[in-house]
Amino acid sequence: MKQILGSTLLQLIVGAILKAFAPVSWGLEGMLNWSTYTVIGLFLMVGLQIHLKKFAKDLGLCMILVLVTTLIPMVFFYYMGLGFNLDHLGSLTVAVVLTTTGTGVTIQTLLNLGMLHSRAGQFLTLVSALDDIPATMFMAYLLFQNKTEVVAASSGIELYLIAGAVISFGLIYFVKNRWGLSILFLLFSICVAKFLEGHHVSAVMGGLFSGFLLSQVLGERVDITEEPLDNMLKPLLPFYMIFIGMKLSPEILLNSRALIMSLSLIVVAVISKYVCTYYLMRKREDLSPKVISWGMVPRGIPGFAFASASVAGGLISQETFTILVLVVSVSTWIGLLGLEITLRDKVFRHTT
Repeated sequence: MKQILGSTLLQLIVGAILKAFAPVSWGLEGMLNWSTYTVIGLFLMVGLQIHLKKFAKDLGLCMILVLVTTLIPMVFFYYMGLGFNLDHLGSLTVAVVLTTTGTGVTIQTLLNLGMLHSRAGQFLTLVSALDDIPATMFMAYLLFQNKTEVVAASSGIELYLIAGAVISFGLIYFVKNRWGLSILFLLFSICVAKFLEGHHVSAVMGGLFSGFLLSQVLGERVDITEEPLDNMLKPLLPFYMIFIGMKLSPEILLNSRALIMSLSLIVVAVISKYVCTYYLMRKREDLSPKVISWGMVPRGIPGFAFASASVAGGLISQETFTILVLVVSVSTWIGLLGLEITLRDKVFRHTT
């Protein structure tokens, strides 16, 4: 966990320093903009984790968890935003961003402790992936209503994107090599995401939808692409975090109102997700309630991605964006710390 937290913090700081002291050339900005494709790939991986058949008997519990851990925190965040003098749109955006769940960092923590393929680990992966679907749909709706995030693609480009999606999807049935399959998955998700983005729907929705579709169509065959996709996307992720850091305005946090708002949102971000999850899971000892509850607290990359899309789409101000990045970062660190401590205790008890 220390490696995840340290590298993320360093990348944000590098981005902030670049913005403050170094002239950002068109080439560098263009390269960093390309790093947003990493987010499409990461949401593709989240979608691939949604194996509904594996947890058919617990699907009702999953859906209730998703509903409760989305709506209750969202109501709290919305009224907190209004209380800090944000307008209706800004408050709703804050609520949507902070209802996300960081599936990627949770999976990495589970993997590091050898708990990813345990019953609790698999259930947490499924629930955290499903938990991002409502937030993704809400964000897509907000960006669609605002219609300032992107310029709509021309009909010619849309035809190329449709053709690319159809061809890559068709080739999936003939390619057996896991690296070739991973590249086709990525191409398919990018084509779908860029097509939706051209219609003012957040690109991450395309990544998530692509992964979910492939998971349902191909079943467990998608599992062989987990390692290659991870290896392809990992080198690009630091550039994306630097890109986020370049959008920050740290001086804003010297303002007492911004600092109080940040601290208040952090407290609610941690407590709301943990309490809502634990209340529903408290009687399911077979699924390790504390593990699931801490695993729902981190916002991770989805939180950063939605905050970035929101400020780019004119939904929130630069001040609110900086506050959200701080809240997403700290809640992620606290959630991962709680998850790691709980898992280590669980592993220790099972081995003694």
